[in-house]
Order: sequence, then structure tokens, then C-alpha cells
Amino acid sequence: MEDSEFQEISELFASAEAELRVLALTRLEEDVEPRAFDLLITAVSDTDSSVRGLAAQLLEELGNPAAVAPLLRLAGDSDESVAQHAAMAVRELAAELSDAAPLLEATDHADARVRVAALVALRERAELSAESKLVRLLTDPVAAVRYEAVLSLARLRTASALVALRSRIQDPEAAVRRAAIGALEKVDPREIEEELFVALADPDWQVRREAARALGRLDTARTSAALTQALQDSEWQVIKEVLASLARLKVLVASAPLLQLLHHEKADVRRAASACVGELRIIAARERLQELSSDLDVEVRKAARRALSFLVETPVKSTSAHETH
Repeated sequence: MEDSEFQEISELFASAEAELRVLALTRLEEDVEPRAFDLLITAVSDTDSSVRGLAAQLLEELGNPAAVAPLLRLAGDSDESVAQHAAMAVRELAAELSDAAPLLEATDHADARVRVAALVALRERAELSAESKLVRLLTDPVAAVRYEAVLSLARLRTASALVALRSRIQDPEAAVRRAAIGALEKVDPREIEEELFVALADPDWQVRREAARALGRLDTARTSAALTQALQDSEWQVIKEVLASLARLKVLVASAPLLQLLHHEKADVRRAASACVGELRIIAARERLQELSSDLDVEVRKAARRALSFLVETPVKSTSAHETH
């Protein structure tokens, strides 16, 4: 950009008319360059929301991490669209920060949107120095903040962070409970056994699904009984995960509910049930598996054929909880 053109843009931006200030930034969009930084930082505090929104987008494009602090303040803007643009810009620029201080400071901001924007950026950086603040934010009054704190702590993978995350398995907000269970997937499930059994009966189906997945790493009689009962869940997504866990654990369960699920209306469930009966070597499923090998869904067909190969190649375990064939 020629100096004369940049001077013209600067003069436009100095106008009292918001439309002309917007025009100035629109012209910068064509060729934003480092010398526009100060002008854009001024624009972040403009009285017009269109100007503030454009400034956030251009600062992200410019890529100067010195813009993170003012952008974090803008993440609490009265205009939600502007706030979202600012939060996205913070996320992109934060990786280039040499010091996480602006992000750490923003976690104490009165506006929850600013705290969330800072947490998202900290998660991207996996910032170990933020651990104590993240633990404190696990009890924030705003669920969105607690959710982001869980995800950020999960990235740290420190023993103390994982211990702190256990408390969120019983969070009042379902999204936070789901995130906490998922974050603890690397923890020995015996350490959170009771919490997982409670979560398997959670009113939120996505929490139940996460619990079913986690219990697939806990090989106990109690787990077998709980997962077998969970085959009656009202949501197919949960049933699918329960089947995967039963197959992973190779638990001997009653064949009747598994055979019934081979007829489920959802292809994903039929596929998971096929895989499960194959892993458990349930010979009573052979006839239905032969039918499913011609299922309309290609993934079901593959799973059924693979399961049939297991029944041919290896001895059958059990078709019920009490009988051996």
C-alpha cells in the first residue's frame, strides 16, 4: 500500500461519521499491514459496533499477539457478534504470546465471556502455569466457564489436575459432567468407579454414553451387570457404546438382549451388536448374522461377516449367562 493511500485511510478513520470509519477499515481489508496496528487498536474501542467487529477481524489477520489483551476486553462486547469475532481472534493469536499473563489475568474478568475466551486460548497453549487458576474456575458460577476449565485442565494431564476434575463428574450442568468423564479417560477407572456407576444412570443421555465408554475399561462383575442393564437404555447412542464396552471387556452376558439388538432399527446399533456377539462368540447369533451380511448398510454387512468368521474360527463361549455350548 502506498503511503498516500494509507494516509487517506487514516484520515477517513478520523472522521466523526461511523460509515466513513467502516469504509476506512474496509479498505484496509484489501491489504492489511503492520503499520495499521495502532489504528486497529484504536478501532477496538470505537463507539460503533461495526467498526469494532472489523477491527477484531483485521487484528486476527494481522497476526500480532500484542493485540490479545485489547481483544480479550472486546470478547465482553455488548454486541455478541463483535464479542465472538474477538474471542476467535484471541484463540488464533494466543499461541504466539511469549507470556501467558494477559490470558491468566483475563480469567479473573467479571464478564464470563472474557473468562471463556481466555480459557479457550489457555487450552490451546496447554499452559501449565495456569493450573491453579483453572482448578479455581472449576467452581465458577457460570457453566460455560466450568466447561472450558475442565477441557483446559484435561490438556495439562498432571496428576493434580486429574484429581481436581473428579469433582466435576457430579456438576449440576450436563455438559460439564460429560466433559469431566471424557477428560478422565486416562485415569484408572477404579479410581472413579462409583462416579461412573452414578453417571450411567444420569438423566442426560450423553453423560450416560460417556460413562458407558469409560466403564469399558473396568473389568469387574459389577461393571458387567451395570452394562447389561444399560442395554435397555432409551437412547440408541448409549446402547451402541454399551455394546462396544461389553465387546471390549469380553463379558459373558445373556444372549437374549444382544440377539434382540441385532434387529434394531438403527444401523449403528446393528453394527455394534454384530461386533459384540462376534467378540463374545455367541453361536445363537449365527442365523441373524447371516441375514445381516446382506444388510442395506455396508458397515453392518462388514461387521456381520467379520462376526461370522469369529464363530467359525474359534470355540463358542456362551449364549446365556448360565449355559455353555
